[in-house]
Amino acid sequence: MNLSDCKIGDPGFGELFSNIKENMHLRVLNLSSNNLTDMSAAKIKRVILYNSSLLEIYLHWNNIKSEGGAEVLSALAENSYLRVVDLSYNSLKHSRELTSKAAAY
Repeated sequence: MNLSDCKIGDPGFGELFSNIKENMHLRVLNLSSNNLTDMSAAKIKRVILYNSSLLEIYLHWNNIKSEGGAEVLSALAENSYLRVVDLSYNSLKHSRELTSKAAAY
């Protein structure tokens, strides 16, 4: 599902969240360039934990910071199906929490 550059923001993603989380036919999810923040990252974590059909998720060019990045990365420990997670071009900063989450994977 390509929702890239739709500018849905956190409120829009909140509306889509349950449908995306429960769609077991979804293989690729592109949420790039949607002004998503750490608030959406917590929901994205739940999508990753719940939806075992999802193979790729693209989150580049959003406003996810280190805390949100750590949320997303922590979900990877319990999802062995996801092959691509793109968090490039976000506001991730080097932090101990983010580094330790990334090192675990």
